[in-house]
Amino acid sequence: VGCVGAGWASLVMMRKDELQNGVNVVDDEGTVHGKSKTAAREGIAKCAASRVVWNLPATGITPFLCAAYTKSAMNKAMPMMNLPATTAIITCGIIAGVYPGQALFTQQARIDASSLEPEFQDRRTSSGAKVAEFTYNKGL
Repeated sequence: VGCVGAGWASLVMMRKDELQNGVNVVDDEGTVHGKSKTAAREGIAKCAASRVVWNLPATGITPFLCAAYTKSAMNKAMPMMNLPATTAIITCGIIAGVYPGQALFTQQARIDASSLEPEFQDRRTSSGAKVAEFTYNKGL
């Protein structure tokens, strides 16, 4: 819980500017229509959810695996392998969590125009079509 909380706090502090000023929202033609605080909040919330996932294997599973290894016959036979073995277990836990956590949501996210601030509700493309969805950079 502490690790996840620290990750969330770090995320909010590092991306404070996005929360205050918003992130660029872009239509399908690549035209920037402005900055949306709503899209920024959604992006940061998705990043926070990803951080929960990527911390689960490293902080929730590896302690049990390391404890089991410490009690094993292999560790008793070769105690000098304790550090390399626990390092390998922890590394595998990190790899098993970070990549799936990052893959949980795409970096370029889509959001309905109706979910954004009022100034984005009736935006039009250069051809005059109403923009139904915008794209924004969610970040990692």
